[in-house]
Amino acid sequence: MRLPGFTHLVFSAALVFAPALQASSPNSLKTSQRAPVVTSLGSTSLAQAQQRAASARFSSTGSPRKTLRPLPDPRISHSARSSSIQTTNSGQAIEFPVTEANSSERGFSGLSSRDSNNANGGGTNGISEPPDQGFATNGSQVFEAVNLAFRIFSPNGTPLSAPIDFNGFFAVLPQSGANSFNDLSDPRVFFDPQSKRFFLTILEFQTDATTGAFLGSEVLLAVSQTSDATGNYYLYSINVSNKVDPICKPGCLGDQPLIGVNDDGFYISTNEFTNSQATPFAGALITALDKDALIHNTKIYGTAYLLPNDFSVEPALPAPGAVTTQHHGTEYFTESLDFGPPSNGNSLRLFALTNTESIEGPS
Repeated sequence: MRLPGFTHLVFSAALVFAPALQASSPNSLKTSQRAPVVTSLGSTSLAQAQQRAASARFSSTGSPRKTLRPLPDPRISHSARSSSIQTTNSGQAIEFPVTEANSSERGFSGLSSRDSNNANGGGTNGISEPPDQGFATNGSQVFEAVNLAFRIFSPNGTPLSAPIDFNGFFAVLPQSGANSFNDLSDPRVFFDPQSKRFFLTILEFQTDATTGAFLGSEVLLAVSQTSDATGNYYLYSINVSNKVDPICKPGCLGDQPLIGVNDDGFYISTNEFTNSQATPFAGALITALDKDALIHNTKIYGTAYLLPNDFSVEPALPAPGAVTTQHHGTEYFTESLDFGPPSNGNSLRLFALTNTESIEGPS
């Protein structure tokens, strides 16, 4: 059976109206392949999550958690980073017209940082700066995540659940013993119109209580068992520490998980940061998992690729009715080449992961 294979294209933003695409040879794309480590954590309901939250060992005092950005740019050398920054004001100002909302638009006040904080025991336990947000809808329910909590609403803003804290939902204690801390960051949520399931992710990482060094990281994933966002969920842990690479020992930080789906798979992209000052960045880790197995909580197959020369590779989320079956299954990814030399700032790189049908089995 053929294995999934990456190819990529690069095009210039200056050629939007008449793009001249240039394809590289698939063999020129530097990747290393490995098997992902996925652990089933059982299932849960929102009510069970609230019960766990009530017994969680939260501190009543503290300071707001800070998200992991801004992080060092992995493409710029340390010497370049320490040099003086050059600025210019030669650009031309552009004004955008502001129009009034039309009568068909509607909105409501959603989840707030205060809701997140209260759901996590108060004392600034649920506040992150800047706040991260996830948002999805199945048409009759609105699923919103902010910082370290999420809540379900009706389309007119009526709450269909209390604010649920992520620690209680995934049964992650804020502190594991006296030697390390467990932190959560970067929630994402998506409703897949093909499978009619919600997919919810958040990054979980451990740090040494004394040195602050990263000890490992994982992406926590919840998949709804029906199309009802207030129903039960299957829970999983996907290891993104990338410990198979020597540069990542004792474990990389799989930062800023980005998610996507097609008919065959569920895809996670993370930026792999190391503990090393000399080589702070290992690359972008792309993890592809059998979507049907995640939905039914059966044996999960998949594959993972490390792209050592790429950063923040965004998986595609298909529109309802989109066809993703070309080339025995295709998932697209895109990446902005605005890191490093200024000459790269006007380009995008497009990836195609083909033959995604093969991740539905052990081959």
